[in-house]
Amino acid sequence: MNSNQLPFQHRVAGRLLLFAGIPIVLILVLVGFTSFERTGEYVRSAVEQQVLDASRWAAFDLADENLQAVTAARMLAKAAESGFHGDRSKSLDLARRVLIDTPALQATYFGWEPRADDPVAFGQSEASASMDDSGRFLPYWHRDADAPDGITLEPLVGVDDPDSLYYRETQRVFEETGVAMSVVTKPYTYEGVPLIEHTHPIVIDGEFVGIAGVDRSLAGLQSRLQMIQSGLGEESDLFLLTRGLFIATTADAGVSASDRLQETQVELSPYASLFDSFAERSRTEDSFVLESLDPVLGTVCIYAVSTVRPGDWTLVVRQPMSVVEAPARSLLTNNAIIVLIGLMVVGAILFFVAKPMIGRIERSAGAVERVADGQLCTEIDADSARDETGVLARGVLQMTTRLRSLAEEVRSARSELDQVAREVIETSDREAEAASGFGASTTEIAAAVREIAATTSELAEEVRRVDKRAADTARTMDSDRSRLEDMSGSMHAVEEATSGIGSRLGDINRRASEITGVVETIGRIAEQTNLLSVNAAIEAEKAGEYGTGFLVVAREIRRLADQTANATGDISATVSEMQSAVSSGVMEMDRYTDRVRRAVEQASEVSDGLATAINAASENAAAFGRVADGVDSQAAGAKQIDEAMSGLSTTADSAHESSRRLQEVSRRLTNAIDMLAGALSNWNLDDRGSDGS
Repeated sequence: MNSNQLPFQHRVAGRLLLFAGIPIVLILVLVGFTSFERTGEYVRSAVEQQVLDASRWAAFDLADENLQAVTAARMLAKAAESGFHGDRSKSLDLARRVLIDTPALQATYFGWEPRADDPVAFGQSEASASMDDSGRFLPYWHRDADAPDGITLEPLVGVDDPDSLYYRETQRVFEETGVAMSVVTKPYTYEGVPLIEHTHPIVIDGEFVGIAGVDRSLAGLQSRLQMIQSGLGEESDLFLLTRGLFIATTADAGVSASDRLQETQVELSPYASLFDSFAERSRTEDSFVLESLDPVLGTVCIYAVSTVRPGDWTLVVRQPMSVVEAPARSLLTNNAIIVLIGLMVVGAILFFVAKPMIGRIERSAGAVERVADGQLCTEIDADSARDETGVLARGVLQMTTRLRSLAEEVRSARSELDQVAREVIETSDREAEAASGFGASTTEIAAAVREIAATTSELAEEVRRVDKRAADTARTMDSDRSRLEDMSGSMHAVEEATSGIGSRLGDINRRASEITGVVETIGRIAEQTNLLSVNAAIEAEKAGEYGTGFLVVAREIRRLADQTANATGDISATVSEMQSAVSSGVMEMDRYTDRVRRAVEQASEVSDGLATAINAASENAAAFGRVADGVDSQAAGAKQIDEAMSGLSTTADSAHESSRRLQEVSRRLTNAIDMLAGALSNWNLDDRGSDGS
């Protein structure tokens, strides 16, 4: 399959995208969302802690200011209880100096029980301003912008009012507890000025005789809250409450007087339910923070609540959740931008780094597929990249170059093997023909040798019969010369027999000549076979591993040819010996025939040449013995020739079998060459099929 036809998820680009790009994007997105969530939680927690810390620090500052005011009231009370008791002048002067030295105070005062103070003659105009109509000492120093020095003295009012917080509440607490404790009153308006008072009982000899106190303007507290608000942000608001009333709040800024919360009862405000829950929780916790829906803003806000002591005030800091989430949104936006930049960087890396690598891998895969299809002419653009893909591309290029070179060498080797195969086939055919001819010749020689052996056997029998007759004749001539005429007939028979023997010996000599010719032919065939086996061995060595079988067969043929040459030499020697024996026998038979003929001619001269005939017969008997011995030797030689021809026939069969095996190996070589040609046909080495992609 072409790499370009692979499904996208199976390609390198698809796998990089599926197993690298998408996981990285998912990880970045997951990390981004996790970071967003954790950042939001962290920012929210940090803002909540910041608001709570601001509430605590503001409560601490307010508590410090309350402590200063309470301390001032206690100091005035202690002074009245000691050396200042009954000395109104010193009491007035002390209260005045405390007011002047403490800008945060709106007023300083004493309030004595009737007749608790023993006045002296003052002789000063201020003295009448510090007493009520009954002469009760109630000096009240307060700030007055219209006064020459900004301070005015006048008597306290509302002292005898049962609902008076600054006087009756202080007295009630002492009488109930027996302990002189400072009291911080609820906010109220005194002589048109919103105030909050800090009072301390004057106790002499365990008796309540009056109070000493200082006033703080709610306007100052309002300014203080606004200053704290500036540190938290304009969206935040602060609420200062005590005894179910609003002391001050930054929420009054910019609203009409009728809508202001200052000095308003909490239960009459929209915050009644919410702030009541705060008051309930403040009984067990000095400070806490929570989220809740604001009944006025209609949004979720963070509320930090802290208790201010002394005074038992409750400070509530409100921060809208939108303000809290603004830094988180900003940070989340920055994180989103960072994640987006990360995704863009990953995309750029995948595009500018991975794309060339993928391109090299795809080109290499395409080249390998074309090489697998047999297009060894394939080229690939192997750039100078130093990574593994560049090494792969260059390796594929080198591989195709070497395969193309190898294919060219195989093609050349195939041509040479084809030529070698043809030569081997021709050689094997010639070897087969030679082996066939050699086999036929050996068959003919064997038949001729068998005929010679048969003739020789017959000749031996005939010679033995002649020899026996000659011996009988000699004995007859010795025993009965009177039977000379019978001997003459016998001699004629001997003459005829000797003529037959000569004729047969001539046939044997002629047959031996024919055998010599055939043996010479076999020797020439063996020499030619030896030369052909040498040529076959040379061609087999050229064929390399394909010619191993030919080389073995050629060596076997050469060995058989050598054996054939040796056998033909032995046969030639044996035939030569046989020819010599036959020639000797022919000569002896010729001489014997002449003698017999002469004996026959001289038979008529029996009387004169009987002695000569008898001697000649004896000599003939001896000659016949020698002829018999020669014929026996000839028979033994013929037997040896027959045995040699049997071995030669076996050798001829082996040569024929070797020729057949050589032909079989030749056919296998031809099949191998055809297979090699078929394989080469699948290789395209034409440059027109190259691809430089």
